[in-house]
Amino acid sequence: MRHIVTVTEVHVLEDIQSVQILIGGFMFQIIKKRKMVTVTSYRIEFYKRIDGTDDYDDTWGFSFPCDEKGIIKDFECDAARKNYENVSADPEFVRALKKYEHQYTEPAVAKCRCGNTFSVTDRFYGCCECEECGQWYTLSGQEVLPPVEQMELADW
Repeated sequence: MRHIVTVTEVHVLEDIQSVQILIGGFMFQIIKKRKMVTVTSYRIEFYKRIDGTDDYDDTWGFSFPCDEKGIIKDFECDAARKNYENVSADPEFVRALKKYEHQYTEPAVAKCRCGNTFSVTDRFYGCCECEECGQWYTLSGQEVLPPVEQMELADW
């Protein structure tokens, strides 16, 4: 279904050679803000001692997922259990409990004029699309023409 729209603004972004054509006045509604998520995991790691000292080579060894107390609740397979038992009994290896953290961003969720909700993620030059009705928006929420129509109007 095609709509007749009035173009309200044209933005030429010379650094990326793109044209964004803003239409109408409708903006999507943010129903869930984006948020940063931190994931923490723990691993028991075993490293080979260097020449019988307490120094060790941390460039190789064995690593097993565990909880914050160093307790392994489940092994991925029988070979992992056997490796853990063998390396635990070997005095040539130093045992260390390591904490790892990584972060990622959960995207915002917006509500389109059609009522559908969608993730606000950059899919094409700072724009995203409602998967239900096909309406495109800038990441700040303004309606824009779909990329194909923008290319036709800009004579790409």
